Amino acid sequence: MNKRKNEGMFDHLTTFEIVRAINAWIKSAQDRRIMLAAEVDHLTFAAIAEAEQLTEKTVSRRVHKLENIIFKHI
Repeated sequence: MNKRKNEGMFDHLTTFEIVRAINAWIKSAQDRRIMLAAEVDHLTFAAIAEAEQLTEKTVSRRVHKLENIIFKHI
C-alpha cells in the first residue's frame, strides 16, 4: 500500500515551499500532519497510519486527495 501514485509531484519545490503550501491550503490539523509526514519526512503510509491511528488505505486516499488540492495552488 506504499505505492505513491503522484511520486515526484513536488520535486521542483523546496521544503519551505511545500510546508507553506500545506499550511496554507490544508485546513484539518490531522491532514496537515499526514501531508507533512508524507511529503517532507517521506514516511511510509504504514508509519503514518500507525502514528495517526488510521488504516493504510485511509492514509493513501487522503494523501492522494490532498496532493491534488495542493497541486492546484502551486
